Amino acid sequence: LALDRYRASAGEDPLRLCPKRFLVPADQLWPKGFSDLERQPSLLVWDGDGRLLAPLAEGRSVAVVGSRRASAQGIRAAELLGARLASAGWPVVSGLAEGVDAAAHRGCLSAGGQPVAVLGTPLERAYPPEHARLQRQVADSGLLLTELAPGAGISRATFALRNRLMVALAGDVI
Repeated sequence: LALDRYRASAGEDPLRLCPKRFLVPADQLWPKGFSDLERQPSLLVWDGDGRLLAPLAEGRSVAVVGSRRASAQGIRAAELLGARLASAGWPVVSGLAEGVDAAAHRGCLSAGGQPVAVLGTPLERAYPPEHARLQRQVADSGLLLTELAPGAGISRATFALRNRLMVALAGDVI
């Protein structure tokens, strides 16, 4: 009953647009790490393998983040790291940004792992646009997460705010 009241207070549009693939703070699978955030999201929209929500709720994942303009050596290292973490059974969290983030996701996918991309955009928008295929691959093998409801606008701030979610989801950050 309390959960229904909370969901109703979030407004009709987010619920109508994503009725089955979203979480709010009262949900059982709401990530525990979010409670430590100064600005906790009010909604988490997701696509992909919902079974990954349980380890994320407990902080059982590793975030890999780095430069968007990484060197060739940095890209290789991120791909290898993503693959090794995946091979060890860890969900690999990153932001799907250019450079290290995308390389970690590619490495995770190459090892048959479970990538988790935290987006600074609504689910229906890939950014950068050339990552649309990679974003679909992550959704097919892992999980996409965002605090932005479908159709929401984006700005530089939405990408910075995304970073706090990655850190709160992960047990460790590399």
